[in-house]
Amino acid sequence: MRRVVREAVAFVGPKLKGHPEEPESGINLKTYLRAVSPVEGDSGELEEMLSHVMFNAVEAMPHGGDLYLSIEENAGQAHIYVQDSGVGIAPEILDKVFDPFFTTREDGRPGLGLCVAQAIARRHKGTLELSSKKNEGTVVTIRLPLAKPSKRKPRGRRKANEVSILLV
Repeated sequence: MRRVVREAVAFVGPKLKGHPEEPESGINLKTYLRAVSPVEGDSGELEEMLSHVMFNAVEAMPHGGDLYLSIEENAGQAHIYVQDSGVGIAPEILDKVFDPFFTTREDGRPGLGLCVAQAIARRHKGTLELSSKKNEGTVVTIRLPLAKPSKRKPRGRRKANEVSILLV
């Protein structure tokens, strides 16, 4: 998970710098990446899921702010938290943010990021939840099940008299 998070941060990184005409519009990213057991799934999809969530957080802070990203392991799951200090989401539209093409943007771009992120989480047998307060920010919590340990027995060393070698 740490590598997936780092890759997503690198992908979103250029958006964190802000606008050149507004020097204070940058976003301060703070990461807290605790060691977690492996998560079973496609790392590319997990990176895409996290990137969508982070892009939404960045767009919610047009004048800059703080973005916190943390991972931890709890109750057999990896927990990923993405918290922003952005504009937040009004309670009356909170239940619509996962609908395909729903957007609050004025530029008319379709709102697919959270819908895609939630679908990826579900495909990995996980959940993506959102809590927000208007003008205070948003917290996205992603929970993914940890990979099950391998049931294969470790290979031990064999003694010389237990091994057959065929020479042709």
